[in-house]
Amino acid sequence: YVLAASQKIKESKHWEADVEVDFFHAKSGANRVGTGVFKGKTLIYSDLNHIVLRILPKYASEAGENAILVSSHIDTVSAGEGAGDCSSCVAVMLELARVMSQWAHEFKNAVIFLFNTGEEEGLNGAHSFVTQHPWSTTIRVAVDLEAMGIGGRSALFQAGPNLWAVENFAAVAKYPSGQIIGQDLFASGVFETATDFQVYTEVAGLSGLDFAYTDKSAVYHTKNDRLDLLKPGSLQHLGENMLDFLLQTASSTSIPKGNAVEEEGKTVHETGVYFDILGKYMVLYHQHFANMLHNSVILQSLLIWTASLVMGGYPAAVSLALTCLSAILMLYSKGMQLSPVHQAALVKLEAERWLFKSGFLQWLILLALGNYYKIGSTYMALVWLVPPAFAYGFLEATLTPVRLTRPLKLATLLLGLAVPVLVSAGNIIRLANVLVATLVRFDRNPGGTPEWLGNVIFAVVIAVVSCLTLVYLLSYVHLS
Repeated sequence: YVLAASQKIKESKHWEADVEVDFFHAKSGANRVGTGVFKGKTLIYSDLNHIVLRILPKYASEAGENAILVSSHIDTVSAGEGAGDCSSCVAVMLELARVMSQWAHEFKNAVIFLFNTGEEEGLNGAHSFVTQHPWSTTIRVAVDLEAMGIGGRSALFQAGPNLWAVENFAAVAKYPSGQIIGQDLFASGVFETATDFQVYTEVAGLSGLDFAYTDKSAVYHTKNDRLDLLKPGSLQHLGENMLDFLLQTASSTSIPKGNAVEEEGKTVHETGVYFDILGKYMVLYHQHFANMLHNSVILQSLLIWTASLVMGGYPAAVSLALTCLSAILMLYSKGMQLSPVHQAALVKLEAERWLFKSGFLQWLILLALGNYYKIGSTYMALVWLVPPAFAYGFLEATLTPVRLTRPLKLATLLLGLAVPVLVSAGNIIRLANVLVATLVRFDRNPGGTPEWLGNVIFAVVIAVVSCLTLVYLLSYVHLS
């Protein structure tokens, strides 16, 4: 079917465009990648057939010297229909190829669509293409389309090492969706899986983007990966984003040349920080800027903490220590000559404030650790530290210890948590969705792990996320 559709695209192309269709039969070979689920394994393959479609302007032959690769796999696991993994991506690619064939006369670079086989057996299809096909030497950027589910938004979860591709995607995508948190989790090995993007970066030395559907992940690699569960809106989302990206990059004169990994001297973990906001905007900045920003916030936070403790004196230091241990301080006040009733009320208000400020300390520690280990998702600690700190500074901070302490304002909580919740709520929901689906697949295959392990893992994750994100609410609990 894919071959017939490709031939039809060739026949209906724009008269100033050139469309080449190659039914490529790969020779026998061996594949060995250094990371991921296939780490340390040597995989032997033979008799793999791929369909490769190249689109470029007819009267600009130099465009063929630089190409953008869009790749997905035709094969699927024997247990399922493969509607999500990966017929959905193949369908989007065919429609993209049809559209691109009508506009290719304006391109400066070629676009190659690779429909490969052998992915499920160990990324062999991508390996055979980049090591054997003559067009592979012209590829400068690789885009891999994958599915770990059967719907939702197709999210960017790996990018780099060169930031050129993700910069262009962030600039033109109509509905950008992507989180460096996914890249960090993928690189850590939490999810035992792999995509063709590994081959493109490790073997071919290319930079690029890796997208995947993650909704309904429980049906991934099962008989329930059916066409009736696939939502047209998911394909439309991926198609519109990729169309804008390909039109932008195919017409660009600044496409990176050569081996991006060797040129930049970087790894996929050091490219930059990217995340979307409500699927409408994508924030992107380089790692060196992230380092400067994090170091600046850490230094200023330490200075403010030191000044606060100096102004508060010994009682403030003891209050902080006890509050961080979730202890209620009922023994210290500011030393004012007040009645016992007023002193008790004052100490309660002081405990509220230090409990709120202990949240700053918690996120400051996480920010420092993430910055030290150059973890991209450290931006989460930044957004949970800075807005609440600013809200507290504007609405609650006092410049003199003589002034009586007042109850915390509800506006402080609302103003301080607006940005953190806006930025991170979607991440938490998506993470819970993927985690539950992954654990469901484990439970369907008894014997590999204890039955209780999945519940423990999920409970621990929920407890950690709750403790980290609800810390600022502790000062307001007694008001409910």
